[in-house]
Parts: sequence; C-alpha cells; structure tokens
Amino acid sequence: MGAIEGQKTALVEKGNILLVGLCCIDEVNIVKKYPNEDSETRIFEKYLTLGGNVANSAVVARQLTSQVQVCASLPIANPQLTALLDAAKIDTTLSIPRTDPKTEVPVSTCILNETAGSRTVFHYRGNLPEIEADEFVRRVVKDEVLSKVGWIHFEGRNFDHLETMMQKVREWRHGNSRQEPVISVEFEKIRDFNYFERLTQHADVIFMSKDFAKNKGWGDAGAAIEALKKEHAKAASSDASNLKVICPWGEQGVYGQANGDIIHVPAEKVNVVDSLGAGDCFIGACIWALWNGYEFPKALEIANHVAATKCAQRGLQNLNLKGIKI
Repeated sequence: MGAIEGQKTALVEKGNILLVGLCCIDEVNIVKKYPNEDSETRIFEKYLTLGGNVANSAVVARQLTSQVQVCASLPIANPQLTALLDAAKIDTTLSIPRTDPKTEVPVSTCILNETAGSRTVFHYRGNLPEIEADEFVRRVVKDEVLSKVGWIHFEGRNFDHLETMMQKVREWRHGNSRQEPVISVEFEKIRDFNYFERLTQHADVIFMSKDFAKNKGWGDAGAAIEALKKEHAKAASSDASNLKVICPWGEQGVYGQANGDIIHVPAEKVNVVDSLGAGDCFIGACIWALWNGYEFPKALEIANHVAATKCAQRGLQNLNLKGIKI
C-alpha cells in the first residue's frame, strides 16, 4: 500500500476521539497448536498486555494521533492495569474510578495458535461494575467536555445503560446545534434479545461484526447492511441516508455503505501471525481515518490495511504504519 494522499474532506480543528467501554488485562499464551480437551500442552511464550475492545482500539488510534481518550470503569487499586495504560499513553482522565480495593480487573486468557495464527479467548468478567448512565452523564455530558470531543465511540455492552448514554450525547449535540461529536457504536456481541436495534437511531456510524450479522440470519454483508439500515429507519422514523454502516467480513475483506452503493475493500493477503484484537484494530484505525477527514472509501481502505498489518505481527503496539499520511 503506497502513501495515501488527498481524498480528505475539509476540516476545522478537530475535537478528541473518546472511546467508551472496557479495559482489561490479556494473559496471552502462545502454543504450537490448540490442545485437545483433557490433555497437556507446552506454552512456548507468554506475556501480559492491555486488552478489551475499547482499549485495543485506543492503542491503535493512539499511534495515529495523540487526541485519544478512554472512558472506562477503572479500579484504582490495580497498578498492573495502570502501568499498561500508561505504557500505551492512553488518556483516562474521563474514566470512572472504582475505589473499592476488592474490585477485580477483568482478565482474558488468550491462547494463540502459532501454526494457524488463530486465537481463542476465555474471559473472566470479575466484579468490576459497568459504567452507569448517570455516572457517564455527570462525567462526560457537559459543555466543557463534549465541546472538545469530535468523535465518541461506544462498545456494544452494558445494555441497560448504553441507550441512555448515546441518547444524552445526541441530545447535547442537538441542544448546542452541533454535528459533533460523531457517535459510533459497535455491534459485535451475540445476544438473544433485540436490543441493538434500539441503538441504531442514536448512531451516525455502526460497526457490525460478521458473527453478529450471521446470528441475525443475514447471510452476507450486503444483506446485513441493508437490513440494519432498515432497522435504523424504523427506530428513528426517518430514512437512513446519513447512517454509515461498516461490516468486516473475514477473508472477504470489509463492506460498507454511507450514502451511496455498498463499497467492498478486499482483504489484504498476509501471513497471519496473530489475529488477537484485529477487529478492534480495524475499528480504531477506521475511526481515526474518518475523524481525520478521509472520505469513506479511503477510510475503509486504511483500516483494512492497518488490520492486515496487525495480523502479520505480534500484538498491537509498534504497528508498521509507513505509507499512511497522518
């Protein structure tokens, strides 16, 4: 991929990128092949790293701009998590501190199959409280904060409070006659209830996973995008012409639609070393590209390339971003 020139929309001074969701610790274990049940397998390498969808996206976006903030539920009595966040240069000043010393940090035990490049994740949720809507409103939904935010992204979790959080940001935006912050949300987790559909009316950009789409019965990315836009139109009682829907589809690449035809960017062929966090990497890079003024097709191309770059190396830090004009 050569240097990416031009194809930007005109921008004024940009507000920060604010990512709302989970930060956790990943315990990564590297094996030659995934073990059979009731067997022993040697781990050849292991390490701890920052994890969680929003944290991963922030790690990637932070390598492209310093204007990245995270709002997460953070236990203050865990120096390990604090050190990982500091090492990634993640700004957590808008996060919700948890002062109870018994609060546990969520931990994901990740098995990386070195031969196949695949990953298997076992997640321990612990007792860390989710962010409640009233906490979020007090911390974030005020003039001195949102006036400095150009993009706010919500991880699709914490369903009892997420809709209110998104709605309050949209209400603030409307009350101040602003188009920013842009509101995006991730539809990744598979759930047996129709909650995500209610969120579509509050979003400007939706990232939808292949697993989510297939669980809804949408057989391909094009059908999934069209169906989700119909859900948006129904929930918002308006057309979905301004809604951007982005749907990575594994080895096929990524599909997306803004206000025209569905766009397809084929997957880049790379030797897969580590796919852990590739989807979060894509989201972080895509948010940065759209926030930075790249037009929709080029933003998908950039994010696709950054995610492929990540899959060809170990971890999310120190990505080879040569050729991307920052």
